[in-house]
Amino acid sequence: MSECQLVCIPPNVVDQVWPKISGLIFVAMKKGQVGSFESVKNATLEGRALLWVAWDGVSPDIEAAAVTELQLTEWRKVCTVLACGGAHIERWIHLLETIEQYAKSEGCSAVRVIGRNGWEKLLPTYHRKRVLLEKLI
Repeated sequence: MSECQLVCIPPNVVDQVWPKISGLIFVAMKKGQVGSFESVKNATLEGRALLWVAWDGVSPDIEAAAVTELQLTEWRKVCTVLACGGAHIERWIHLLETIEQYAKSEGCSAVRVIGRNGWEKLLPTYHRKRVLLEKLI
């Protein structure tokens, strides 16, 4: 099995790749119940967010997909991973470093990951900054 690589899909061809990965993004967002799938889809298809795919360069199968968005506040610029999903996480989790390098080159001071609690164990170099509390009524 070849090693995975991370590829940023050029915005002008995202519409061709989206049907192949939309299930990965949808499942990830459904599990985490964070954000709106339609909003992430629209941002990606409109070029306001970037689509990244992990694949081995040989197989037609995509191992994982992620969507990032640069966000500029009054205080700083950050790159947020809005959604990330796939199989065999041990094969591609290290590829987050590529997104970190991209964020740094874009002048971001941080990378944020929005998702479920399990990401905290998988990303020991990331630190919890906020907590989202929810009560079902």
